[in-house]
Amino acid sequence: MTGVEGAFGSDLTCPGDAWPPFGAPGTFDGIVARSTDWFHLEIRSRTRETVFVRVSGWEVAQLEACRGLLELEVVRGPVRPGTVFIAKLPSEPWDSPLTVGIWREPCGEACREGPIALLPVSRSTIEPASS
Repeated sequence: MTGVEGAFGSDLTCPGDAWPPFGAPGTFDGIVARSTDWFHLEIRSRTRETVFVRVSGWEVAQLEACRGLLELEVVRGPVRPGTVFIAKLPSEPWDSPLTVGIWREPCGEACREGPIALLPVSRSTIEPASS
């Protein structure tokens, strides 16, 4: 990770919070994620199984008793074998890193289980082509 991600989270004080979240980033064979322009993130699957993803931005925030990580969920959903999942990113200018968490089973709002892989993605600075 480069740029903002390199120093991101260096001032966390909440117990258990660390960058990257959920432990060290990991890959998942056959899944590639990249930001194609400022507003879009593409997740390409060359797997034989459906996986479930959660695209998130992250920020460091002063909480009541400590400085901690806040996950800003963008979108979640299934990525089927041989498909491309396009996530629309918010227009607000996040300087924080993006991640794609990957699960083998759906992980809803109440899910506390960490992902089996976490792909860090740098947001592209390219403006989308006008239509």
